Amino acid sequence: MMLLMPAIKRDTDDLSLRDYQSRYLGKSSGETCVIELCGLSAKNFKEKIDRRSFLDNRIEQIKRKLEERMGKTNPPLKLVVIYGSKSRQSWKRITGFDFKTGSIERLGTANLAFINSPTAFGQRDADWIEFGVEIAKHL
Repeated sequence: MMLLMPAIKRDTDDLSLRDYQSRYLGKSSGETCVIELCGLSAKNFKEKIDRRSFLDNRIEQIKRKLEERMGKTNPPLKLVVIYGSKSRQSWKRITGFDFKTGSIERLGTANLAFINSPTAFGQRDADWIEFGVEIAKHL
């Protein structure tokens, strides 16, 4: 949220964050889509669960959905936020880009922003806001 709000030129105070999250984030009628590469519940990567058996199908599904949205919707897809350096190879298969953390690439109508995982050590709210402002320059 701290990344998204400045990117779409909205405030980052607690009330604005809660309001946007409850009213707009990931809603079918909204401007955002929330999607996980691996949507399995786990506290962390050390937890032993099967993360691989469905991965190829999931990668193809996400790739197909992104391709469908590139320039074919009204309004067109403008921003895709991708995170998680441990999933870098999977995201490369989906987008064709070999991302570096903090990079922004263009694919069709969308800007693809690659960031660290929100739970990565050392991430501060100010870092998210700063990258959100940088993303806004590309939108």
